[in-house]
Amino acid sequence: MFNPFLFLHDLRVALRSLARSKGLTLTVVVTLALGIGANAAIFSVADAVMLRPYAYPDLDRIIALNERTRAGQNMSVAWPTFQDWRAQNQVFESLGIYRSTITNLTGAELPERLIAALASSDIFRTMGIQPIAGRALGAEDDAPGAARVAVISERLWRRRFNANSALLGQAILLNNEPHTVVGIMPASFDLTNDTEELWTPIAFTPERRRMHDEHYLQVYGRLKRGVTRQRALAQLEPIAVRISHDYASALAATSTSSSPGHSSVPTRSHPIESAECQIRASYFITSALLPTATQPPGPAATARSPRTGTSAH
Repeated sequence: MFNPFLFLHDLRVALRSLARSKGLTLTVVVTLALGIGANAAIFSVADAVMLRPYAYPDLDRIIALNERTRAGQNMSVAWPTFQDWRAQNQVFESLGIYRSTITNLTGAELPERLIAALASSDIFRTMGIQPIAGRALGAEDDAPGAARVAVISERLWRRRFNANSALLGQAILLNNEPHTVVGIMPASFDLTNDTEELWTPIAFTPERRRMHDEHYLQVYGRLKRGVTRQRALAQLEPIAVRISHDYASALAATSTSSSPGHSSVPTRSHPIESAECQIRASYFITSALLPTATQPPGPAATARSPRTGTSAH
């Protein structure tokens, strides 16, 4: 049975002991503070990484496609390859691309360097997340010479613009170029795992669209409903063979092998259940990893070396 008088007596004895040993008292307090702080930090990370629900709808239908060299190195995707994948497949509901970059936000008292991404309009439909205000990038934004527009993150909107609802339709300066803000994406939308804060169109010139030896794109696809992983991977094999045959001269400078590639979906860095498919073509080695229905994929794709500019003209 609890005795309050005995408890108070013991407490007084403990306090007197601590007062006589100030060094020990300081050590105990610091140890407790570090332990509590470390546990709180670890639990916060675990909550963000493993416990919270994931924003991407039908996550098990999203896969990412990569290329791989003969030396076994992962390789980003060339634009013409992406075009062939998109035109020749019958299993993806949509395919989208992005490229990590760094953008300078100017025009205010304090310029700021932002993690950003050049993106196609289809990447937003592929990931399945809607803006909280305005619109995502559209097909009209993908065309070379289109008006300069930007979609910003909710974080940037709140942090830099004080959640100003009048920002939509206004111009902001990105790398000293005016871009009209057309949409605001929720904080859950993050392609690179580096918490990028804005997305601008990845509009290619006709010359860039013909370059088979430039590999700098990340490709994500959403499978059609009812399409299995095995069917999707099987359909990539003949496409890879056709690509290697049709562009053999343009691809001669790049050596490859039949080693399997790999892929990931950008969420928050998680282990995934992998299923790799070897494509025995002379050039492109493509495979995809699909997460389980209840487990998010990862590790997330890492951002490429920063490149200035907000469009790939």
